[in-house]
Amino acid sequence: DVCAMNFVTILPPVTLLTALVTIATSCGLAISSKHIPPYPQISMCGMFPPERYVFSYGMTVVSTLFATLFLINHCRIERIESKSGSKPWVGSAGLHLGLGLSSCICLALMATVPVSELPVQHVLFAVGFFVLILIFQFWSCADRIRKLCASWASLGAGTRVSSASTEAFMLLSSILTLVGFITWQMSGSSVSQYLAVASVMLHFLPYCWELRDTSLIVAVDVKDPADLSASEPLLLDSAALSPLDRRGPRAAPVVVAVLSTLLLMLLLAWVSSHLGLNVEGRELQHDMRKPPATHPVLPGTAPSPAQGIYRYHGSRR
Repeated sequence: DVCAMNFVTILPPVTLLTALVTIATSCGLAISSKHIPPYPQISMCGMFPPERYVFSYGMTVVSTLFATLFLINHCRIERIESKSGSKPWVGSAGLHLGLGLSSCICLALMATVPVSELPVQHVLFAVGFFVLILIFQFWSCADRIRKLCASWASLGAGTRVSSASTEAFMLLSSILTLVGFITWQMSGSSVSQYLAVASVMLHFLPYCWELRDTSLIVAVDVKDPADLSASEPLLLDSAALSPLDRRGPRAAPVVVAVLSTLLLMLLLAWVSSHLGLNVEGRELQHDMRKPPATHPVLPGTAPSPAQGIYRYHGSRR
């Protein structure tokens, strides 16, 4: 029996739609609850309930969908290149996939760690996501353009126009992501952040029609137990898969991707802990030197921890 699970076709639009719905819902709840001002930073939409739960769970799902999308697209490219007889360097393909998976982990960590509780780690995860996804996107664009140029002479006029338009669109979205990210870091503008986030999602829009011819095939051959001897195990009969191409993706790039992801996450964990300890030490020294706060505190109440965080971030933004 051969079962074709065509969820691969709807995976890209579902991923982009989930990201849009998560951001719009969390920001809408935060603004309607008057937790944040209009046109906020997206990270501010995940600080307080109930929008915190929508943002955290929603973006975690988005990161999982993106990781699945990257892995499936990697297997698709590997299969196409194996049929054409070309085998790219194992380290290149594996590192490229590792960058994409690492960006997804950073996205999930950013959504899980609220900026109101661990601001340094949250900002570090957000910056890590954009840096890794930018490298991933420009790497993809360079590889796709190289392949297009190599096969340009064998393409028809219509295919040339559509392929060139797709590559130009993906390259332009990557450039917009870079511009939005840099201007956001320099000015703290919410509009620049919106541009960076929108451009990241637009970059993967061509996957919606590129993966239409891709299906995840699960081939299972179930034997009748009556035809088996008592000592013969019930196994998948590989001969039943002869009508299919059983050549899967190479295992080496996946191993390189996993190792590179682990190394990047270890580096990120070290930087996060190092910066967090340094910031906490500087804040402690500053609190010991500054005079007591002049703001009155009502009896039986304590100042909100978020107020100190807002003052800390306000000096940066």
